[in-house]
Amino acid sequence: MQQAQSRTFTWSFAMTLAAIGGFAAAVGVVFGWWSVAAYRESEIFGRELVEEAMLFGTAHWCGTVALVIGAAVALLAVAGVLVHGDGARRVAGISALSGGSFVMAAAALGFGQAAGVAQAQVGAPGLGVEGSAGGGLFFSAAGGLVVAVAGFLARRAPES
Repeated sequence: MQQAQSRTFTWSFAMTLAAIGGFAAAVGVVFGWWSVAAYRESEIFGRELVEEAMLFGTAHWCGTVALVIGAAVALLAVAGVLVHGDGARRVAGISALSGGSFVMAAAALGFGQAAGVAQAQVGAPGLGVEGSAGGGLFFSAAGGLVVAVAGFLARRAPES
């Protein structure tokens, strides 16, 4: 006697997960991708903080890419839940898988661009600058991972 294969996820679940991940990836961009600080060093005062700021992901092109792709994948995933058909499923599943990969790649580039963005935004002659990853960058990367996993699940999910 053969036992029926059990599925713990459905197409609707996968696309809902993709929509949530795409939304998280896009929202993470406006939470602040980088924390930057400008400081001045002197013999009398030591290290004096001149300016400190949290920068949106849109301060660099990789954040803009994550914002656009995250929003597009979220909208395609919502459309994938509402529209049924093999063609729509294929497009939504592939866009979620590839879109999540692109968002994660943009976030990885964002981790490496912290110092460059800090110099471009608050740097001035005579000032030292520091840049580090902010919470929004991690949020966008996690959203991209959720989208990619949802895209993988969508490719294998039964219709529901």
